[in-house]
Amino acid sequence: MTNNLLSRITGIILALGALLALIAYVLHLFSVSAGTTTAYLLFIGLALILLGLPGLYGYHNEHGGWLGYIGYLVTFVGLLFSTSTASVAVFNNQGSASELFLTITGILWFVGLVLFGWGIWQAGALRYARWIGLAFILAAILVVLSLFPLGTAAPVLGDIGRVVFALAVGASSYTLLQRGPAAVTAVTA
Repeated sequence: MTNNLLSRITGIILALGALLALIAYVLHLFSVSAGTTTAYLLFIGLALILLGLPGLYGYHNEHGGWLGYIGYLVTFVGLLFSTSTASVAVFNNQGSASELFLTITGILWFVGLVLFGWGIWQAGALRYARWIGLAFILAAILVVLSLFPLGTAAPVLGDIGRVVFALAVGASSYTLLQRGPAAVTAVTA
């Protein structure tokens, strides 16, 4: 399998995952108890994003630096926890530890996405990479703000952060589909 084909397959996987996650997040915005369909969409979408995330990192790894690599790892673990949270909702098995689990997931998202977004911004390998990196950082900030007692704004901020995350993944997938690995060049500013 060529690098170009692998890049395009990664783009397709990320696009499908982002689309399913975005649909689930938007459904959740309009109905907190949107039900099993939303949980299934989120579970499948996040699982696809997990499958595509290594390819996204591999696309810009030479210029992302150590912070980008650490951000990738922490983002991966945070998404793994998020997928686990979605699977708990799918199998309707929520226990008393779910709040702690969600808090840990939120912290991992924050640290991971800030560092991963910084690595993408620093690498400049993706088309519009600086904007995609900043979108990941914005998503992280919004998700972590949802952990604070901000009344009714907290869950809305978290949902908006997750929508921004799905849009950033979608934008990343678009760039992977549009450009092959040979076109990767660092952007210096």
